[in-house]
Amino acid sequence: MSESIKRRKCVKCSEMGTLTGLDPTNAIYCKHCFINMVKHKFSSMIGKKRLYKDGEKRETLIVFEGDSPSALLISLVAQGLKADVHKRLTLIPTVLVLLTVTHEETINSIKHQIASFREMINARWIFAHISAIFCSIDEFGECDSIGNAESIAKWKRLMNGCLSESVRNEFIRLSRNLICLRIAEKLSINKVMLADSADQLAECAIHSLVFARGSSVSCLSGAVDKRYAGITIVRPLRDVSKKEIAIVNRFEGSDRFIIYVEEKDVQSIVQRPSIQTATSEFINNLQSEGFRSTVATILSTAAKLQSAATSKNQCQFCFAMYQPKLHNQRFCFACLSIFEEIDEKELIDEIFVCDNGRK
Repeated sequence: MSESIKRRKCVKCSEMGTLTGLDPTNAIYCKHCFINMVKHKFSSMIGKKRLYKDGEKRETLIVFEGDSPSALLISLVAQGLKADVHKRLTLIPTVLVLLTVTHEETINSIKHQIASFREMINARWIFAHISAIFCSIDEFGECDSIGNAESIAKWKRLMNGCLSESVRNEFIRLSRNLICLRIAEKLSINKVMLADSADQLAECAIHSLVFARGSSVSCLSGAVDKRYAGITIVRPLRDVSKKEIAIVNRFEGSDRFIIYVEEKDVQSIVQRPSIQTATSEFINNLQSEGFRSTVATILSTAAKLQSAATSKNQCQFCFAMYQPKLHNQRFCFACLSIFEEIDEKELIDEIFVCDNGRK
């Protein structure tokens, strides 16, 4: 940081400012005000959308994936539930731990790590493996868990059947949303809270265009997504960057909620080329070259894009509205294109046989 920035005062108080968001020329904060600024982004996002006003149901499924944004989300929810009456979060949480690793030893290690801090929130904790998309979610197993060795084996086969890393990443993204919605529906919860950061949503907006999902960009990158029948997806960290998340986690000690796994379970240790990695590099390069508002610009532009589709047909995988070309067509063009790039077609069919009638 340059000397001129170091000597500037905090924009909120008389202390010297040493911390910035993405753009150092925009605002400088002291430690205390920086933390409050990030927390305000979280609380104001929930408040201005009036998610828990006017008699709205308060039950909320908090999705925890063990990464840095999830660590901040779980920390902010815990603090909000214990805050003074006029600042208190009024939601009723159920925490869903979403697992994507496939080794039993690593899964047990994750559960052990979570056991050390799960008491921070007085809530039911559910463990679900992403492979549970193959299961009929009629009941939860031992220790409130969903997914078994059989479903994990199918998931590994399906991932190995993807013909490119780009297709694999997109299928994982869609499956993540689908399993969260199914579990929320089973629990009769009408709000799902995801820990997607501003950077992640900006990247999603860009690579979604590549996958022919332009009509859904606004929903995919917005703070609230109401495309799903009776269920609202909420992204309260939409305006919080990964840099801000990392700083607050460090200062508040929330990084103790980050789950560390064995390298054998982390596919991104050596990232293979894909549309998603290229998008991330593109955005990061723009920011490093001085275009600090890149993420904010992408998100504000994406918010203005609205679907012109008038069809009442909704894709059973991505939930986008689309115009079918064939009778009884269940999926949009973008999802059908993804399926064409996966060898294990019978496993794809099995996912939607277990859809429990969701339309």
